[in-house]
Amino acid sequence: MNHVHSQRFPGKFRRVAFREYLDPVAIDQQVTVINDHFAREFSMRGVVTGQVGIGLGITEVIDGDDADLIRFCETGVPLCVDEAYLDYNTDRPSKASLFEKYPQVFLSVTFSKAYGFAGIRFGFVLGTEEMIAAFNRMFLPWNVSRMSAAAAEAILDNPDEVKAKVEHNNKWMNIFSEELKKLGLKPFPAHGNYMLIDGTMTGKTTDEILKAALDKKIFLKKIGEINGKTGYFRVTPGTDEENERFLKFIKAYFG
Repeated sequence: MNHVHSQRFPGKFRRVAFREYLDPVAIDQQVTVINDHFAREFSMRGVVTGQVGIGLGITEVIDGDDADLIRFCETGVPLCVDEAYLDYNTDRPSKASLFEKYPQVFLSVTFSKAYGFAGIRFGFVLGTEEMIAAFNRMFLPWNVSRMSAAAAEAILDNPDEVKAKVEHNNKWMNIFSEELKKLGLKPFPAHGNYMLIDGTMTGKTTDEILKAALDKKIFLKKIGEINGKTGYFRVTPGTDEENERFLKFIKAYFG
């Protein structure tokens, strides 16, 4: 739950750092933290604020037979499995069957990523009747506009369009990764529609990189200091022409 939003509700709240940013994930430590801080205090009959989002941050360890993911499910704490980026990972199946065995688990799916509907704010939740009823008690009346519903229906009727967007995105992510490595930069594996890049080894600051890019009308995402270091930035693939311009800038600036 967003920290600012959580302050609107009564009860106990704890902020838990599951891992140091970019450091290896320690599943044992995470499960212990959940059990120690949440499981004894929250239940399905309590306020659903002990939820844990399992999304992009630990996709690299939620793999294979799902043994690690099951460990989170078995804590009994309300758990959100975020499948916002599932469409970009065509080799990974949905975890929709989890809530059949673990009623406190629910899945969230947004149309703001692969579907390209960031401004429309449309998505859905999968869960048990009890869990969905809890969400319905929180929703405002008429929370989805007719325009949003019509757009969602249109894109669902055209799966080939989503497939084409995913293929375009993943193709350019692979190209970005290879070209950035050639320049000595460190691109982190991307499982979605953006890529984090470490340029700290060049001695250039994030602000310097973003300003140089902006001068060329290239908009990069600012990333704050990580472990006291600056020089990180983020890029999202655009059209072929925009992506070519990004690569031309990167090669000229860091080459």
